[in-house]
Amino acid sequence: MGDLNSSLRVLKIEQCPVLKVFPLFQNSQQFKIERMSWLSSLTKLTINDCPHLHVHNPLPPSTIVSELFIAGVSTLPRVEGSSHGTLRIGRHPNDIFSFDSDDILELMILDDKSLSFHSLRSLTRLVIDGCKNLMSVLFESLRQLLRLKSLGIYNCPQLFSSNVPSELTSEDTTGANRNALPSLECLDIASCGINGKWLSLMLQHAEVLQKLSITSCWQIRGLSIGEEENGHPNLMSATEASSSGYPSRDELLHLPLNLIPSLKKVTIRFCSLRFYGNKEGFARFTFLEGIAISRCPELISSLVHNNRKDEQVNGRWLLPPSIVELEIQDDNYLQMLQPCFPGSLTHLKRLQVQGNPNLTSLQLHSCTELQELIIQSCRSLNSLQGLQSLCNLRLLRAYRCLGDLGGDERCLLPQSIEELDIDEYFQETLQPFFPRNLTCLKKLRVSGTTSFKSLELMSCTALEHLKIEGCASLATLVGLQSLHSLRHLEVFRCPSLPLCLESLSGQGYELCPRLERLQIDDLSILTTSLCQHLISVQFLELYGDPYLYIRGVEVARLTDEQERALQLLTSLQELQFKSHDSLVDLPTGLHNLPSLKRLKIDNCKSIMRLPEKGLPPSLEELHISNCSKELADHCRMLESKLMVSTD
Repeated sequence: MGDLNSSLRVLKIEQCPVLKVFPLFQNSQQFKIERMSWLSSLTKLTINDCPHLHVHNPLPPSTIVSELFIAGVSTLPRVEGSSHGTLRIGRHPNDIFSFDSDDILELMILDDKSLSFHSLRSLTRLVIDGCKNLMSVLFESLRQLLRLKSLGIYNCPQLFSSNVPSELTSEDTTGANRNALPSLECLDIASCGINGKWLSLMLQHAEVLQKLSITSCWQIRGLSIGEEENGHPNLMSATEASSSGYPSRDELLHLPLNLIPSLKKVTIRFCSLRFYGNKEGFARFTFLEGIAISRCPELISSLVHNNRKDEQVNGRWLLPPSIVELEIQDDNYLQMLQPCFPGSLTHLKRLQVQGNPNLTSLQLHSCTELQELIIQSCRSLNSLQGLQSLCNLRLLRAYRCLGDLGGDERCLLPQSIEELDIDEYFQETLQPFFPRNLTCLKKLRVSGTTSFKSLELMSCTALEHLKIEGCASLATLVGLQSLHSLRHLEVFRCPSLPLCLESLSGQGYELCPRLERLQIDDLSILTTSLCQHLISVQFLELYGDPYLYIRGVEVARLTDEQERALQLLTSLQELQFKSHDSLVDLPTGLHNLPSLKRLKIDNCKSIMRLPEKGLPPSLEELHISNCSKELADHCRMLESKLMVSTD
């Protein structure tokens, strides 16, 4: 047995429901085997579905185990991974909808008796997931994970929910005692019962931590930065706190100042906590690059200044100049927001404000380096101050917040903007306008705007991509003839635009001479007066309009006018039909398109066959997806002539 112990490299035991004893898993002293040499050469170990097997020594046996899988063993936790890479304890992500197994439910304490932490000293990532009854992981065991860089704890409602042992709170927090997690860079905790005091202790021992993420940790009700408990006169015992509304000492999370040199990203989501302390807050973390706060109903509003006597101070949030990304979502109490920075120095490049229903004012004067601004679902926001001064802004996505940016229905924007995305614009006219008529705008998307009737594009002379969708009242496009650089046009669910396009094309203007891609869901846009201008179109995608189908308007085939218009697209190389439920016939003149190379038909179940006059000789590829069997069979007959794919 001693020879086998030292030479065995791979061991697999599976589906042995009556197995209780395996010699190598007996007490090592029984075979005169030193604990340090037990299975010392083993690199792969699998024990699966052996509920009665007793393993007297903790696993893994050594630091060289590259493949470890243990499941369905009542005396051992469910474990998967390796001893020097990633190790997962408990539920696997693929098992999210499965019932909890006994090996997960019975795990209550994770220590050196249940897991060989000494053999995991080279471990770089540890995940603990779905251990509903796990109450503690011994801190002394965690100290042995000297190379651990990432720790994730998920769906463990009782873990670290009890009081912190007195020996841990009273120990010297300097030197070695303060650095129990010397390599930890990422800490991610979600749907757990960890309290603030436990998490504060872990952070004190993680001096190189770069990323901290907290999600749905309901026992953390307060956040402070740098201050000790005795610096908070409002902190009290749990009994006092329950009646006063203030967090108790166990519920308060301290972000220790020892993280200042390392911390780069903080994410807090779905936590009912408030900030307690002075308004410097995160500004002390001078290396912090990202803050994301979501679904924390009072956190942001408790971080910003709220001085009813001084409107200039209201909403001020002091942030470190190192911040590059800031994300704020779903704070029901936030009314005014003004990011600001010490010494007016800023590196903020991306700001996302979303789902703040009571936010009325966003002041951006200090965000001079901003490149991306995303505002969504802020229905009360009617003031964006300082937008015009953002001379580095490249991307703006806005929801109902551009109505007051200029007079005479003009929307005054920074000339640096390259991409503009507007939803739910509430004025009748949208006219993007730029200082001195200089513009870099290349992509414009307007959607879901039921109230506005006119889109004026005279100033958008650099535009290359225009997408308009869901604009039921839009009937006027002004300045389309000025878009000489337009290469990509998309129009969906805009019932009044076809007449507008036909009218413009009949006025003698040169429309879209460089247009290469056209995507539409209304075949009536295809008119001879328009298509005669589209001399460069290489890609045409025709979507079925579900709203027409719901209203009982069925399009069985192209009209004669649309057939003639299609023939004018002599540069067309790819034609696609998508989701035309009622379309029965493909264009009869398809064979006359001289440059067509690819034809794609997707989800057009009423089409039974190809056109009688066949396909153009230039065609190289034919793709059929989710269509009738008859059409697919017809297309397969052409496999000897061109590349055909059907599914």
